[in-house]
Amino acid sequence: MPEHFEQIVDYMVRSVADHPDDIRVSSVEGEASLLLELRVNPEDLDQVSGPDRTLFRAMQQVMAVSSRNAHQKPVLDLIENDDGGEEE
Repeated sequence: MPEHFEQIVDYMVRSVADHPDDIRVSSVEGEASLLLELRVNPEDLDQVSGPDRTLFRAMQQVMAVSSRNAHQKPVLDLIENDDGGEEE
């Protein structure tokens, strides 16, 4: 099931990103939730977020609606400062 949610995020983000090859979506499964971590090219952050993060919030709402029959609730997070290493 995580792949399905990752594909939905990838599809939405590709439509607004100038660097679609730099889109990375990874998932971390929990008991009741699925954390989807979205990483994009730094030049695409403003486009993916939208003014006042409205576009990104809309993507989060799409993910919430798409999970109505899933046992895990997807939570979409935009990783803005990714240095390529592990997060602390």
